[in-house]
Amino acid sequence: MKNKILKPQHFLVGPDGKQLQKPIKRLSEKVDGKVLCVYVPSTGPSMYREFVDNLFRITHPRNIARLRPLGITEYFVKIHSTFPICRNRNEIVYIAQKNQADLLMCLDNDMTHPDDIIYQLAKYNLPIVSGIYHHQSPPHLPVIYRCKKESEYTHYYDYPTDTMFDVDLVGMGCILIDMRVFDEIKPPYFKYDSNREDGVVNITEDVEFCKKVRKAGFSIMIDPAIQCNHLTTGKISNLQFKAFIQKYETYDKLLEIFGDGSGPNITR
Repeated sequence: MKNKILKPQHFLVGPDGKQLQKPIKRLSEKVDGKVLCVYVPSTGPSMYREFVDNLFRITHPRNIARLRPLGITEYFVKIHSTFPICRNRNEIVYIAQKNQADLLMCLDNDMTHPDDIIYQLAKYNLPIVSGIYHHQSPPHLPVIYRCKKESEYTHYYDYPTDTMFDVDLVGMGCILIDMRVFDEIKPPYFKYDSNREDGVVNITEDVEFCKKVRKAGFSIMIDPAIQCNHLTTGKISNLQFKAFIQKYETYDKLLEIFGDGSGPNITR
């Protein structure tokens, strides 16, 4: 799908597809001299070759040169190997701050992304904006969620495809964050949690981050034109999810048969 430049008025769209009644919280624009940190968490001994090839294309001089009109004049790539992932993500924030980065582009290494993903997300000049990817496990639901009530989330699977919208929770696999967002929330920014009586961790680090930024007044914006692949033995994308929807007809039927595909990491 060719990425489209969406009009600013489309930013005020909620998870139900209706126009938001509240304005989107913005940060003052830094016109020039922005520093970009391209961040890849690497907590295992290897990476997919497809991702490595993809990372070279994303950071190719041609794609980096496209960022200059957006005021991004410097960048660096940080592949960070600390384990577990919550500590990994917290440390990269401190590293980016130490290196005076203005923007943090998070790219998970078990995915492939559009070669121009940084430009496509940075052009909006939003505090937090992400593309879409899908769970590796059937039925391959999208890793974007709405909050049903406090600490209970449901997948947002029937999202609008022709306009931007906001969500309550998103994974960290293809997200661009203005570093000033971290000035308005308290560390640790990412933290594992549990709602089980036995204390077993079942809530991933991205939940804590999204809760904090939403509480701070930021909208988590999604550009549905940015569709990424999740790598397993093949590539998982929107096509596989649509095949399950067509076969089993309804979202509720899918969950009855397969569960939500996210494992024990989301409170529902």
